[in-house]
Amino acid sequence: MSGTSLVKSIVKNVRSHGVAGVARKAVDRLAGERITIPAKLHMVVVEITTYCNLKCAGCVRTILDEQNTWSNSHMPVERFRRIVDSLSQAELFIPQGIGESTMHPQIVELIRIASQSKKFDRIEINTNALVRTADFYSELFDAGLSSLTVSVDSLDSRLIESVRAGTDISKLETRLREFGERFSERIGIRVTVSKWNVKHLPELFSRLDALGRFSVWLQPFFDMGNGGGVLDGDETRSMEAALAESTKDYPNLKIAVEPFLPSKDICRSPWKSPAITVDGHLKPCCMILHQEDIHFGNVSTVPFEELWHSPEVEDFRKQFMLRSPACCARCPYYAERT
Repeated sequence: MSGTSLVKSIVKNVRSHGVAGVARKAVDRLAGERITIPAKLHMVVVEITTYCNLKCAGCVRTILDEQNTWSNSHMPVERFRRIVDSLSQAELFIPQGIGESTMHPQIVELIRIASQSKKFDRIEINTNALVRTADFYSELFDAGLSSLTVSVDSLDSRLIESVRAGTDISKLETRLREFGERFSERIGIRVTVSKWNVKHLPELFSRLDALGRFSVWLQPFFDMGNGGGVLDGDETRSMEAALAESTKDYPNLKIAVEPFLPSKDICRSPWKSPAITVDGHLKPCCMILHQEDIHFGNVSTVPFEELWHSPEVEDFRKQFMLRSPACCARCPYYAERT
């Protein structure tokens, strides 16, 4: 590039992003050059089923199912075993994707395979807790499951069909009470906060507080193709201020809030948190299992290490350091980098 062209490029970037924006971008790129694949991955997600008993607002499964383009399937045990055998070690292993993991008929065996591999520090799932009995979850813990979170976006009969259609509130409350009595140290509650339920959080917390002692994580509503429930900045700040004033009113709950405003840092998932679909396709992160047509090959036929260190993935990472690819456009955790 000539000196004149370089100056023009710098001026254009400053006009578009401001001096601070250009400086941040330069720092991010330099930092990105130092990002490496860790000896032990942070997290690996393996989707074991795409079946689910609920229709949650905004979920890609709900959206595609309504368009008659969703396919339900369970990952065969032998495919799961081959994938686990080829995986690197990881701090966290999550046998779940877009689906209710406990609907897999061999999930106990899958958990046992993952546990016996000795590759993962922790094994966790998220569940709606409506498919199986409390005794079945005891089997999962015996097989090697470390902990689980339960999705509870509402316990209001008028609101539930808007956020998690098909939920049996009475059954869910019974299950939560059982969990609190039997597995209190291994159970958490995960609440997806949207425009529909944000004003109802105090009522939800009161109900949960009466059911047992729980850690509660609040996460932002994901835009998986229907962004109507995503909170704006003012709504997010209002929610956080209200929580700061009210958490003392729920002595049995330990409430934590995940970041609701996207970070401007570079996401590290393409280096340390891969995801694998029910069909075995390797993805750069778990946020784009089905809503984006991008993958790096099939882990059930080509070893994970070979794919994760392949020239194709390395090229993806190099481009990723410079700007956000189209597949990241709706991510709730990281801001778009252009």
